[in-house]
Amino acid sequence: MSTFSFFPNRKRDIARLIEQSRLLFDAESKQNFAEQVGEVFDPLIDRRLSKAERANEPLQQTILFELCGLIGTLTITDTYFIEHYKTVLDDLIDACRWKVQIKDIPFVEMAQNSGQRQTDIRRWITQLRERQKPSHAQKLALLLTPTDQQEVVYRTLRSFLAYLEKQNQPIHTTPLFWLRNGRVQLRINLFREYLLEQIALRVYLFHKSSEAGFIEESLSKVKHWVTAQVADRAEGMGPELIEGINDIVSKVKLEFINKCQRYRADPETFYLDARLTSYLTGFVKRSAAISKLLAAQKQDSNEDELTSKNASTEYTPYDDDPHEADDLEDTDDAFAFDASDHLEELRNIMRSCLKLLCETCRDLITRHYNDGFSQPVPFKTLAIEFGGSAKTLESRYQKCMERLKKMAQDAYKKQQLIPYPR
Repeated sequence: MSTFSFFPNRKRDIARLIEQSRLLFDAESKQNFAEQVGEVFDPLIDRRLSKAERANEPLQQTILFELCGLIGTLTITDTYFIEHYKTVLDDLIDACRWKVQIKDIPFVEMAQNSGQRQTDIRRWITQLRERQKPSHAQKLALLLTPTDQQEVVYRTLRSFLAYLEKQNQPIHTTPLFWLRNGRVQLRINLFREYLLEQIALRVYLFHKSSEAGFIEESLSKVKHWVTAQVADRAEGMGPELIEGINDIVSKVKLEFINKCQRYRADPETFYLDARLTSYLTGFVKRSAAISKLLAAQKQDSNEDELTSKNASTEYTPYDDDPHEADDLEDTDDAFAFDASDHLEELRNIMRSCLKLLCETCRDLITRHYNDGFSQPVPFKTLAIEFGGSAKTLESRYQKCMERLKKMAQDAYKKQQLIPYPR
């Protein structure tokens, strides 16, 4: 007997879907689930759409996708959706009408004209301020004036929409909404970090300049990224390179502080339309700082080598082959070129193997490394989307990674490449 056998037929069907949403572990089960959701809700959806909207396939796909995602976030003890499914469906369809415009309308205009989505973010700020358990984020949120809050709301939505606009995959493949407190809202886990950074930035600029911890945290991540890039392209990490890395990070910090100063004077001159770490990394990329550092290091190395070679010629004039050093240098350059090609070949194989995984594994791996693969998304956060516990999801992820490694190793052997590093 169904857990919700006392509900009328349609409500009983919805209750059954909520139960079934806990058991979606592969592409086939997800597809079957979507078909069943369509059978239950398609007649209701059609009655709520205009003739033009019924012919709008992206909108239809988005509504079904978001509806499946929303049901997947519900618990079997939450009966609000079952009792008020018509009202919730009205809200969700309106939200999907908004969602399908993201790729067509510039994110600045979209943020300005999205009153309902701004309300979603404002509610989360209120909840943060009223939370019973104290936190540093709450401390910062309590410093915001009503004007500050409105500015933070707009800037958070703007930066989040900028991120969505830059994504390569179709927008309907990213679930944006869930049901909370009887309302269809943006999922807080998607933009939480954007919101916290915008709050911290506002407080730092207009209330307490000592609250700069979020800047230092992002600079630390930038330094880690720069160091990894340099280590990947350089032959060893000497003190000159370490000093150069520190100099790059210092310049990034100075550039950002200057931006903040202009923001204080005229807020319209600066918008943080990205996560802060990505924004700061952009300074490094645009200035080509890493390439310049490596070029300078290589030039110094060549000068040292030339000096050493001259000294060797001066003190040992009877070397068997005076051109041997030049030959070795050419060999080293050729080897470096081959290594670069080899690394790119490895990456291509990994991309190909990832495409061969089942949809569940592929989705899990790519979603775990969200936001341009810059920072892993916690399994606790992903559990909301995929269902189940964070521990179960992490175990599933490890199994998927083992499959990917095995496939990659087999591909390397076939192409006679070096063994995949364990």
